[in-house]
Amino acid sequence: MLQYIHWNPNPILIDLGFLQPKWYGVLFVSGIALGYVFFKKEAPKQSIPLQKVDYLLFLVMGFSILGARLVHVFFYDWPTYKDSPGDILKIWEGGLASHGGGMGMLLATWIWVTFIAKVNFWKILDLMAIPTPLAGAFIRFGNLWNSEILGKPTDVPWAFVFESKDMIPRHPVQVYEALCYIIGSLILFGVYKKYGLNKKGLLTACFLLVVFIPRFLLEFLKEPQESYDIGIMLNTGQLLSIPMIIIGTAATIYILRKK
Repeated sequence: MLQYIHWNPNPILIDLGFLQPKWYGVLFVSGIALGYVFFKKEAPKQSIPLQKVDYLLFLVMGFSILGARLVHVFFYDWPTYKDSPGDILKIWEGGLASHGGGMGMLLATWIWVTFIAKVNFWKILDLMAIPTPLAGAFIRFGNLWNSEILGKPTDVPWAFVFESKDMIPRHPVQVYEALCYIIGSLILFGVYKKYGLNKKGLLTACFLLVVFIPRFLLEFLKEPQESYDIGIMLNTGQLLSIPMIIIGTAATIYILRKK
């Protein structure tokens, strides 16, 4: 039995004086890079032109980060940022919302298929859906390294004590969520192996389920992230997840039943 894990890592990967890359940024980029490698490996099998895939990578990175940051700022912590608008640009300090990242990815994909590659939108989105939860897992490990998104106090033997915050044993919700996303990617890969991309939208619909069902449930183990009280039992993360779960469920049932 563990006697709690005392956690207080250095957020800086290496200090070069003029350059101080942080673990959060390295993990964030690594997750996207793995997704890019998978997509580029599978693209030729699905008749997707490799010559223009690099444009998709840059669009997805840019719009995902932008969307994730804006949703975090305006839905989770606006009272803080309205007094310090310059801090909105400090994404290396953390503060990215997965809901906004998903919306940014959708917009980037639509721009790419419409104006650059001229390929089927659902084919691209379905293929991208498979490694995306894995990228989310890397981001959650980055949150762990930054000692952010804290869990509620607990006495389970694997509890983390985030020493930079307090000395209270807490649920390592960052680890829980990362593991759920890794399992989610494996599930999506299994669906891909069974159906390929023949059922348009199926992998995207399943993606909504494997990401936002764990997100909704794990919010019950997290300390409130909002800097304001919304006055109801469900928090902002759960309210934003509910429509995703409903859409994912309805779409999955419809697509599987459709001949």
